[in-house]
Amino acid sequence: MAPLKLAVFDLDYTIWEPEMYQLDGPPKLIPISTNNCRSSTQTCVEEGKQVVDQSNTPINIFDGA
Repeated sequence: MAPLKLAVFDLDYTIWEPEMYQLDGPPKLIPISTNNCRSSTQTCVEEGKQVVDQSNTPINIFDGA
């Protein structure tokens, strides 16, 4: 039996925005505060937290992702 391999499909603008190639490093969860809230459309993954990249750019996760 051959070893398993991972296939990744990049379905543009279907799971999150900005796209993976536009992110500055891996995503992380940070507490929401007035200092890092840049938009009213940010998605909170957990109550009181949002997903950002290393530059604190918000990552919007679309419903159903």
